[in-house]
Amino acid sequence: GIVLVCIKHRLYSYLSSVLLKIINTLTSRLPPSKKIQNLFYTNSLLLKPLN
Repeated sequence: GIVLVCIKHRLYSYLSSVLLKIINTLTSRLPPSKKIQNLFYTNSLLLKPLN
């Protein structure tokens, strides 16, 4: 149980960091205001499963 949760959590945080890198690369062409909006949006999406 606990070990599986740890592995899941580590995998999840790894995937979310990869996702954020991809999103940052994609949004680097956007103006700063859009970039910040996207960052907040993706963060809320990534944090939803943890709540």
